[in-house]
Amino acid sequence: MIDCHIHILPGIDDGANSFDEALKMARQSYQSGVDQMIVTPHSNQFQRYENYYDKTLLKVFHDFKETLKTHDIPLQIYLGMEIFASDDLVEKIENGQLIGLNSTRYYLVEFAFNEEIDYIEKLLMQLLDHHMIPIIAHPERYTCFQKEPWLIYRFLKAGCLSQINKDSVFGFFGKSAMHTAKLLLDYHLVSLVASDGHSSFWRDGAMDEIQTYLEYHYGLRYAKDLLYDHPQAILKNKVIIFHSDENQ
Repeated sequence: MIDCHIHILPGIDDGANSFDEALKMARQSYQSGVDQMIVTPHSNQFQRYENYYDKTLLKVFHDFKETLKTHDIPLQIYLGMEIFASDDLVEKIENGQLIGLNSTRYYLVEFAFNEEIDYIEKLLMQLLDHHMIPIIAHPERYTCFQKEPWLIYRFLKAGCLSQINKDSVFGFFGKSAMHTAKLLLDYHLVSLVASDGHSSFWRDGAMDEIQTYLEYHYGLRYAKDLLYDHPQAILKNKVIIFHSDENQ
């Protein structure tokens, strides 16, 4: 499997707080069946977790990559970001402060959980207009999509992707997020499922349980799309074509 959303880089956001904890997370992920991972530190959060694409971020990434080798953990990692939405998002991407997943045209974008749908649409369309492909991070956790989950269909048809958290499916973020996540899965309105892991003991990165759940409830083909084929296409900067439920 490929986990395309995890906060494992040590000491730079609310994820792993040390190299030891990051290694525990890495072992846990690998033992659960993850052999590739796009690390996605929180970025563009003003005065909190800015984490722009600079020497500091690259050093943490490369140091962690070497630490994995030193500890014989055969986990391939790639650099990305979970980018918090802002009015100057396109500008920051164009000037090199923010990058896509594995430096591709795919950008993992997070919004405030109570953000209005009009603002979300405006930002997503701006990215699309500049030939950037936004991946909506965990839409099942946003109030607007919990109230009107079918809105996701419009964004997928326009060219966006959607990524849900594996813990949402199991009720970790409450009944509304769980109901919305399952509804999106039922109608094939999910492009990716990821861990959004933050530690080895709370919101962990293990993916075996969600793999079993998806295969049992939605079939091997859809599970493979969500956990491997679509993330692999992102890593290689290839096109992912949206197929609505009626074409499954």
